[in-house]
Amino acid sequence: MLIDDADRAGKISWTDVVRVATARGLADEVANLLAALVDLDVDVQGVPSGRQLHSGRPGEEKSGSLPALMRAHRILRPEQEVALGRRIQAGIGTAQRCSLERRPPRPDERVVIADGDQARNELIVANIRLVMSMVRRYTYRAGDLEFDDLVQEGTRGLYRAATKYDPEKGYKFSTYATWWIRQHVERAIDDTGTIIRVPVHLWAEIRRIQNYAREFETRNGRSATLAELAAGVEQDPGRVQAMLDAAAPVARLDAPVGADDGGVATLADYVLSDQEPGPEDSVIDQLVARALLRRLEEVLDPRSLRIVEGRFGLDGGEERTLEHLGSELGITRERVRQIEKKIFEVLRGDEEVRALAQTVLGGVL
Repeated sequence: MLIDDADRAGKISWTDVVRVATARGLADEVANLLAALVDLDVDVQGVPSGRQLHSGRPGEEKSGSLPALMRAHRILRPEQEVALGRRIQAGIGTAQRCSLERRPPRPDERVVIADGDQARNELIVANIRLVMSMVRRYTYRAGDLEFDDLVQEGTRGLYRAATKYDPEKGYKFSTYATWWIRQHVERAIDDTGTIIRVPVHLWAEIRRIQNYAREFETRNGRSATLAELAAGVEQDPGRVQAMLDAAAPVARLDAPVGADDGGVATLADYVLSDQEPGPEDSVIDQLVARALLRRLEEVLDPRSLRIVEGRFGLDGGEERTLEHLGSELGITRERVRQIEKKIFEVLRGDEEVRALAQTVLGGVL
């Protein structure tokens, strides 16, 4: 067929070669077909040159920023999308065949592979507008992701769509790419929106619960109770509550909030208190208290040890009064005070106890 066309016209275009090969299911044989036409002295117009081609991955276009790319490329016509899709599939098919045969591509195959990458790059750049328009819908619930992050994730989905696009199925590329862009953007938001990563398949269930909650509030003018939510989505109330807890937004201490003096403050400025010990201080105190108890067990009798534990709460409970300890031990309040005084006199002579007590008990020794 191609040779007949070449005989009638005296030449044939590279686009026609790719179109016929793709239509006949020979996308991975384009390089061999090109070589055969050259051997037959067929003039193939528009064969890509390797020097003019570069990788088709997003972000490698020399024109600069995304707005510049959008201005520099017109919206493709359907037949242009189909032509680019055929070139992409030809390049992918050739690369896969070389991989299966475990050999490097021949020079003519490298031309086809590079042309497929170039076509994919053209298809991606021409559809950046689609990514920009779609990601704007997600900015209100993007969490920590900035607009540029969403565009990057959407472009990754666009790259995936351009790779898998089959022009022979007859639908527009934008229709096919929309699903891939949405999937990549939503997954990126889901992965960063909670402290614990929720499996992707559960997010569909979470969104169904959230959508029903919004519809209920619109209809009734109030928020739905847990029982009403569970009945509306036909789920167990415990599971609904677990889904809502998993999807709860993350409150970050470094999040900026309005300050009374007009400056920039963070949530930590209002939540954290410098007067209270930090978690690391509490851990250290617990470790020192355990070491002190072990040492006290070596130097004190059980009754004296109990008095020290009770007076300073070393047993994990609250500090006891002399009267409370006297009732517990069956002695008077004054007797407890006398024993306590003697205990302190003994402990002051133990350097290890005195060092540990300085941290846990303060200056009582």
